[in-house]
Formats: sequence, structure tokens, C-alpha cells
Amino acid sequence: MAYRRKLIGVIVVGLMSLIEVVFLPFYPRDSTSDWIIQLSFGVLGVVGVLAAVGVFLERRRSGTASAA
Repeated sequence: MAYRRKLIGVIVVGLMSLIEVVFLPFYPRDSTSDWIIQLSFGVLGVVGVLAAVGVFLERRRSGTASAA
């Protein structure tokens, strides 16, 4: 049960990061600080999505390998 909860948490964080990355081009940027803050959150969002996908794929591989 704890295994599933951790995986659900990773998926939720990955989806939230994906939403942040998808909406990033639509945020207004009026100053240099807006650019810096939004690009840094964009980079963190991309890292979050990639990490969530990596964890999800690794757990799937290890789950199917142990089941065989």
C-alpha cells in the first residue's frame, strides 16, 4: 500500500509540474525579474516532469521484472 501511495505522489507532482510548464508561455512578462522567476520555475517544472516520468518508468520496469 505504501508503494502505491509513493507512486501516486510522484504522478501528482509530475502532473502539477506539467501544468506549470504548459501554461508558462501564456504568463505576462513585464520586467526582467518576471523573466527570471518564470524561467526558473519553467526549468524546475521540466525537471519535475522528467523526474516523475523516470520514477514511473523505473517502478514499472522493476515491478514487471520481479513479477516474472
